[in-house]
Amino acid sequence: MLSNRVLIPIYRSVVLFLLTANLQADTRVFFSPKGGCTNEVITHINNAQKTIDIAIYSFTSEPIAHALVRVEDRGVQIRILMDKQQAKGRHSKATFLFNNGIPVTLDRHSGCMHNKIAVIDSAVVLTGSFNWSKNAEERNEENLLVIDDLEIVNIYQKRLDYLWKYNKGIRKMATKLFQNYPNPFIGSTWIKYRLAEDSDVSISIYNLLGRKIVSLVSDNRNAGYHSIRWNGRDKSGKKVVSGIYFYRLCVRDGYTATPQKRDLHFVSTRKMYLVK
Repeated sequence: MLSNRVLIPIYRSVVLFLLTANLQADTRVFFSPKGGCTNEVITHINNAQKTIDIAIYSFTSEPIAHALVRVEDRGVQIRILMDKQQAKGRHSKATFLFNNGIPVTLDRHSGCMHNKIAVIDSAVVLTGSFNWSKNAEERNEENLLVIDDLEIVNIYQKRLDYLWKYNKGIRKMATKLFQNYPNPFIGSTWIKYRLAEDSDVSISIYNLLGRKIVSLVSDNRNAGYHSIRWNGRDKSGKKVVSGIYFYRLCVRDGYTATPQKRDLHFVSTRKMYLVK
């Protein structure tokens, strides 16, 4: 039988572990009107690194819509599910978001899609009664919960994955070249792009004079998200000087028999800054 000299340190360690685990899971609550709900949503959107999955009933908030466009432009993968009736409203941001390259789909259940959920990087969930609208922020009695308990987050993530799969295909993603990240950069940077369909893809780097420095991609890619790293070197492996560079995505139809006959149907060029 273990003595108290042995048991007491073990007991203290277990208690300390449980207390620490409990402190790591945090839930914060915000209320409207004018209780900071919109700012809290935007803060978490701005902090996103990889993914944002959303199911939202009413979405008319311009500040939140523009925040989503900004983070999507640096390569954060976003999926938005909206109620089919609310999405048709005069002030709905559904069309604005889709026109800016963000995948938006409409729920096809017979009833309302009344969720107000956002899962950020599969690490935090935003939920509650708070719709993403000006009225919810300035006039209505609403609440917003911010939860980072991973067990709870995973439950919401699985539900959003199910809803997205159930409603898949109502609206298609658009091909897009994202802003490199980080930018400006030292040493290396990531270039991210999204393809609407399987296609032949080329990505090249050019200097200010329009001369090609290096080709990063020249191959067929499947529909979806892709990324490639540029290490700041030319085709010979030599480090290039600091300054402004351009990267260009060219996409050709991936279904024609011969590459020479494939139509070039998407070209996009962006600027980046290499510093040392």
